[in-house]
Amino acid sequence: MNNSQEKKDTHEEPVMLPEDIHKQIESITNAKEEREKVYKAGMRTFEGDIAERVRQKDTSVASIALAEQQRKETGVKIKKQQKKQSAVSGILALVLLVSGIILFFVALSARQQGSVVVQFSPSSNSIIFSNDQIPFDASGLSRSRFISSMLNLYGTVSREGVTNLVPFTISGQNASRLTAFDFANLLSRNLPENFRQVFTDEFMHGVFVQNSQQYVFTIFRISDISFARTLMREWEDFLLEDMQNVYNVGPISDSLLYSKSFESEIILNKESRILKDDNQRTVIVYTFLDNATIVITTSRDALREVHNRFTNRSIAQ
Repeated sequence: MNNSQEKKDTHEEPVMLPEDIHKQIESITNAKEEREKVYKAGMRTFEGDIAERVRQKDTSVASIALAEQQRKETGVKIKKQQKKQSAVSGILALVLLVSGIILFFVALSARQQGSVVVQFSPSSNSIIFSNDQIPFDASGLSRSRFISSMLNLYGTVSREGVTNLVPFTISGQNASRLTAFDFANLLSRNLPENFRQVFTDEFMHGVFVQNSQQYVFTIFRISDISFARTLMREWEDFLLEDMQNVYNVGPISDSLLYSKSFESEIILNKESRILKDDNQRTVIVYTFLDNATIVITTSRDALREVHNRFTNRSIAQ
């Protein structure tokens, strides 16, 4: 029994040395500190929550304030840009308005400058007295257009008596009457060139209205009656052909009339040359009113009226 007790005693725990006890205590202490750190790190306190919320709030407020400031700055920039654009648009609109006004007045001025107002005194521009006068612009007109314009003017004449038709041309701001040669050359394809030496610048082309009937006439002033007689005889071969439309002769049923000769005749005590149809009606007649004046027309009545007015004018002078 004593032997068994001895064996039991031999399995008891060994006694710890002081160094081992110290290490064990240190290990326990370190473990406790680590647990406290972990606990403190995971533990939420009232003071911690308040601090965290304040921090987040400050951050949020700062962000909102910064965003608001940026919005205001952006708004200011947009407003400045809009104001600038509005100012530019306003200036552009004003410039366009002013330009439009300037162009309007320039166009108006150009139109007024282009439309030269022409006024001729009847007493200074009619070889005989006229009851009315109609100036018309012949600038740049071809022969056909010139004759067409003349025929249109005849349609506007209705007043009884004599109407003076005054063709003129415009150069810049100056208007001047056609010369006698230029006028006759526009009417006739076959005008002898030497008339340039015989015609003076003075002429008159008009319409005599009697009992609603129109008679066209032309008066030329000449410088040499002998030369003028020769040239008129030369022109006789083409006078009807050239002047048929201008003098409203009308349709020619007898084609032989174009080749028919003029006859000499004394009319109103004046030397005259006359073309008659087969019925002895006057087709064209021209007369020397004096040594410096020729009149061409289609009617004895018109010739008489022109002669009377020319004579009265001469007496008045």
